[in-house]
Amino acid sequence: MQTGLNELFLEVNFWELVKNGGTVTWAVLGTLALFSLASWTIIFSKWSAFRRARNANLRFLRAFRKSTRLDAVAAATEQFRAAPLVATLLIPAPIQPGLRLQESKSASAELAPKTSIESNKPSMRPAT
Repeated sequence: MQTGLNELFLEVNFWELVKNGGTVTWAVLGTLALFSLASWTIIFSKWSAFRRARNANLRFLRAFRKSTRLDAVAAATEQFRAAPLVATLLIPAPIQPGLRLQESKSASAELAPKTSIESNKPSMRPAT
């Protein structure tokens, strides 16, 4: 049974099938080519993004390991914001009563959810 399929496969000329194909055949092949091109574009862009992130992480780790003081680490987090590892070291600043989160000057406030907090006391309103 397997040898019969192999012989049939060798007898079929796929280029002739495509060349003699109709409009639907060409439309399907064109669509497949278009989506293949889009897929390869996405693959290469993701590969490039991961490479940039890895390089940024390596530069940040080099600066992090060379620093001996906490203020040097804080300066490194500002300098290497593009490195994904920097987000693991950002510590949110304490919220002061009456201060909205958007008004905070800390670097980690930009990463926090965009909500406005009037005070650090729990609300006594019933949930709706």
